[in-house]
This record gives sequence, structure tokens and C-alpha cells, in this order.
Amino acid sequence: MIGQQRLKRGVLVYVDDTMMSEISVVEDYKVVSEDTPDEDLRAMDKKMHNQYPVFLIGKRYGNRGLDYRAINNRLGICLII
Repeated sequence: MIGQQRLKRGVLVYVDDTMMSEISVVEDYKVVSEDTPDEDLRAMDKKMHNQYPVFLIGKRYGNRGLDYRAINNRLGICLII
């Protein structure tokens, strides 16, 4: 599902801590941390290698209060919980 969705829009996957350490969703995903630039999360409409980004976010940083955006993509983002 993630592979299909990232061809159309950025994907944000919310996982618990156990899943975070065991997950191997795709090869080039990024884990959201306190060091993740806000600009990266607000620009999920930018393709790299003909795919949109995949971010994994857990309980610790899931409440950052950021707006995950894809302004230039009419589909927005895909949120998987």
C-alpha cells in the first residue's frame, strides 16, 4: 500500500515504538525526530527519484503540532495509522 501511495503523494505512517524498531516498509523512508526540519514535513509534495517521501512517526514526535503539507499536490498526503 505504501509503495502504491507514494507514487501519487507523500506518505506519513504513524507507528508505535515496537513497530518503529521492526519496520522495513521501504528502503528510503525517514523517521521523524526532533532533528527533522519542519520544512521537510511541510513539503511532502516534492518527488525524489519519481516517488514522494515516506515518513515514519511515533508516539514521541506524533504530537509535534506541525502541519504536514503537500500544497502542490491536489491529493494532499496519505496518513496511515
